[in-house]
Order: sequence, then structure tokens, then C-alpha cells
Amino acid sequence: MTAALRDIPDAICNQIRGHLTGLPYGELQVVARRWFNATPPCVDIYPADPSQEATGMGITSREVIWTLRARVAINDEDTGQDLLLDLLDRQGGASMSAAVAADRTFGGAVDDSLLEQPTGHRIYEDVPGNSLLGCEWRLRCEL
Repeated sequence: MTAALRDIPDAICNQIRGHLTGLPYGELQVVARRWFNATPPCVDIYPADPSQEATGMGITSREVIWTLRARVAINDEDTGQDLLLDLLDRQGGASMSAAVAADRTFGGAVDDSLLEQPTGHRIYEDVPGNSLLGCEWRLRCEL
């Protein structure tokens, strides 16, 4: 049994929060919705584009695809880029891959999941005049 669509990002968020703790960069805020006016460092989780793909016949055979986006302030280049590199690492206490792999069902919210390869560093400007450096992953969740 999988969770309702609106509950899935909450389950993902809770798992990531539980695994990305004690970072040397201060508190990493993780939110289960798209966060436009973010306070970095942060991770937000929102539907990717496209957000769903059919995996078989019928409307219930599908994958839901989420974007996991990490962002840091650009005024402290070294610290922010170090955090992003730690998040991009395949293992370690700040690894996004390790946090997602800890339970690929997110406590039973989905049947299975796959974290795709991350992007490189990008500049995000969700609010004009507020540029943040970051990267993102696509997370495929089988329902």
C-alpha cells in the first residue's frame, strides 16, 4: 500500500532529515514542498517535469518523479560548495544517495524508488535578485 500523492514528499523529507544530521555546515533545512524564498542551506522536494510516467496498463501503473534540490548561499563560496560536494558524494554522512537508499520505500509510502544521477552546480534565482548555488536529483517512485 502506498501513500496518497501529497504524503509522499513528507515521507521523503522526514527520511532525508533523519539521515543528514550533524553536518559541519550548520542546520540543513529540508522541506517537503517547493521553497521559493529559501533560507540556505536547504533542500526542497517538488514534482519534476514530467511528474508522472506510465509503467504499465491502466492509470494506477505509474511512477511519480520528484525533484530534490539542494541550494546554498553564494556569499561563502568554499563552505557552500563543500556542502554541495558532500551531498553529491555517493556515501558519507551528508550523502543524498545514502539518505535515500536507507529505505527506498520511505517507510512504505512508495513501493520502491530510484535516485537518478545528480546535476552539476547551477545558479537558481527563484526570486529575482536572490541567487543561490545548487544541484538537483530526480527521484523516481514506483507506486
